Amino acid sequence: MQKRLRTLAALALSVALLSGCSGGKPADQTNQSAQTPQQPSKPQGDQNLVIGVEFEHSGNDPAITYDNSTRLIVAMYENLVTLKKETTEIIPQLAEKWNVSEDGKVYTFNLRKGVKFHDGTDLTAEAVKLSLERMVKINKGPAWMFKGAWEKIDTPDPLTVVLTLKQPDASFLAKLAGPAGPQIISAKAIKEHSGTDDGQAYFRENEAGTGPYTLEKWEKGQQVVLAKFADYWGGWQGKHLDKLIFKYVKEASTQQQLLEKGEIDVAYLLPLDQLKALKDKPPAGVKVSDGVTQNVRYIAIHNQRGPLKDKRVRQAIAYAVDYDGLIKNVWSDLEEPLIGPLPNADPNHFKGTWPYKFDMAKAKALMKEAGYEKGGFSLKLGLYENNDPFKAIAEVLQANLKELGIDVQIEVHSNASMSQLSGKIDTMFDLMPIGNYPDYGDSSSMLGNELASWAWGANGWNFSYYKSDRVDQLLKDVNLTTDAAKRAQMFQEIQTVFADEVPLVPVSTRRNLIAMRDTVQGFYARPMMGNSFPVYDMYKEAK
Repeated sequence: MQKRLRTLAALALSVALLSGCSGGKPADQTNQSAQTPQQPSKPQGDQNLVIGVEFEHSGNDPAITYDNSTRLIVAMYENLVTLKKETTEIIPQLAEKWNVSEDGKVYTFNLRKGVKFHDGTDLTAEAVKLSLERMVKINKGPAWMFKGAWEKIDTPDPLTVVLTLKQPDASFLAKLAGPAGPQIISAKAIKEHSGTDDGQAYFRENEAGTGPYTLEKWEKGQQVVLAKFADYWGGWQGKHLDKLIFKYVKEASTQQQLLEKGEIDVAYLLPLDQLKALKDKPPAGVKVSDGVTQNVRYIAIHNQRGPLKDKRVRQAIAYAVDYDGLIKNVWSDLEEPLIGPLPNADPNHFKGTWPYKFDMAKAKALMKEAGYEKGGFSLKLGLYENNDPFKAIAEVLQANLKELGIDVQIEVHSNASMSQLSGKIDTMFDLMPIGNYPDYGDSSSMLGNELASWAWGANGWNFSYYKSDRVDQLLKDVNLTTDAAKRAQMFQEIQTVFADEVPLVPVSTRRNLIAMRDTVQGFYARPMMGNSFPVYDMYKEAK
């Protein structure tokens, strides 16, 4: 697995993969739409949505961008397939239907007719082929999911794309539908601006997508303005926004002030304490959206060092965490307990009896069994600066492990330093509170990047440096079969091994809490795309 390029600082963020397409029969997708049904009336008044964001836009190139800037990318660009609202169900977007060969290797996509790029050219199979090939050639952003995946891409006619994989990959459609999956760029723009850098300089500043909104201006360090694309294939009947204004506001307190004054419509990612206050007693004109996510928090444990090599010590640590205290007393029930390594919203999450609850007696018994009855050792815990949820985990863990005779020394580092230190087995901390979310809507994404031996440190997200031959083999096998029932069994077996060996300690699943003006309508939480907004479905209307 290539190193994922999303930043640690930006961590906020099913097996419907073949969508009934196996067996070589066409998927029954022709009449499905990636959009919501049109509404007859038009909203009145200002339809410019101002969104306060804490993370400055990094660029417009979908082949490179792999951070929170994807929330703008998905308004300007579109994929072959996408996800249905609050689910991981795969539905059409630029491809109106598709089918998959019986051996799971050949994917045939039939493109929509009449789709226009923002530069006025038509969507064609050539544009799809050039976009995919460019992404892999540049080898940045989402390319790690697709590098070496296909044997060839054919375009038998202007609206048909045939992708032949080197081997079956049951997660392939989910990867195509992901928030950082390959978006399609105008063939004309690619050809005209490739130059010596494959268009990287041009597409960082400009865009040529098919999405509902197009880039109007980018005032660096201040804001990005997207305007409605008049020729959007989905049409503009019904209720929609005219412009999206992403305003860079670094301080959360300033975001809240602007929100309450009505100077911004959405305050993105306020801290939990501010959200709690707004949710419990919302000021006039303010509301807090609440939905599920697949974003999780857990404690990475260095599996290759000292006493932590012993699974009984890791089990003891898992029993020594006061989960309820964190969720109820620190996070005010704005997060949910995480049961197993997969998010609770994942349809393949752990189905067995999860053993780890706060039980100091069991923790002490396991420490005694492992030969550490009085503890007697220290552990270094790495902590991101200015991250209150991780700080809360660290402080609770420090206090709880003291009862086991374990001295937890907390070290606070910058995000850049944390990334560097955790990326190497020799410099990774003994313990590290961390967040994660799937790169695409398949259980193999989260399990692979947390547990696979090939995803150690900087190569993925396995900061526990965990290695299990059985888990590695299951992770390889699970994507070679398109049998959903078999895959579900494999996912449960992986998690059963996990429950015994507890290479990391699951803590909580985040909720998608976003503060906004009560005039904002049409917003819904997207578990896999929590850092973006369903902008085409949104509008403003007084209550």
